[in-house]
Amino acid sequence: MIKNNVFSGLFVGLVFPFACYLAIQGLFLALEAAGISNGPLSYKESISERTIYLICICGNILGVQFFQRRDQKETIRGIAMMTVLFAMIWAFTYLRELL
Repeated sequence: MIKNNVFSGLFVGLVFPFACYLAIQGLFLALEAAGISNGPLSYKESISERTIYLICICGNILGVQFFQRRDQKETIRGIAMMTVLFAMIWAFTYLRELL
């Protein structure tokens, strides 16, 4: 079990968005291999990379819920710090595209 400290939360907050990204990319590859996502409605035209990154960042909410049920407040604090860091990086990277 993961210990209740900030460093564990930082680790979970770092790993979970990358796992979400791999899962989403795997899903899209499976859809393309099945022929479902080919043609004019391909995901590459409908969903931008910044949207996928934002979904992955927001995926940390699942980690927060998991540790909230176990009352591990320090771990939640670490996840929140990593989420804010990723959100700031995302905002600085895509700010010009959004304005």
